[in-house]
Amino acid sequence: MDRRHLLLGLALAAVPQLALAGTKPPVPLSKVFVFLDKYLALPLPDDRAFLDRMPGSSVPVIHQTFNAGDPIPFWARTKPTGHHLFDRLQDPGEDRNLAGTALEADLADQLRATLIEIEAPKSQLQRLGLQ
Repeated sequence: MDRRHLLLGLALAAVPQLALAGTKPPVPLSKVFVFLDKYLALPLPDDRAFLDRMPGSSVPVIHQTFNAGDPIPFWARTKPTGHHLFDRLQDPGEDRNLAGTALEADLADQLRATLIEIEAPKSQLQRLGLQ
């Protein structure tokens, strides 16, 4: 059983308790599933974080650089298996990986140029290996 099935089962187990919410004070799920915090919570920003604005807008964003050994969000806990590039029109089954070809280099250059054009932070270029 993987983590998703465990979380789904625990959430479903909480449903009967939620139905009783009108008869007794509700218990916050954070109290019921305390042990899941390490799987679900985002790492807290530390002294490396800074507030910035989304390029071209007034939307605030928090920049937090991650280094080796830092806690990472649950969605980033998989191990990368390399680059993947497919032509979905010519190869809908994604059988031919075009990573490492001239097309990958061309698309990486286009992505780099677009990120610079929209004033993406330099940390984004670094994170994607496009610096």
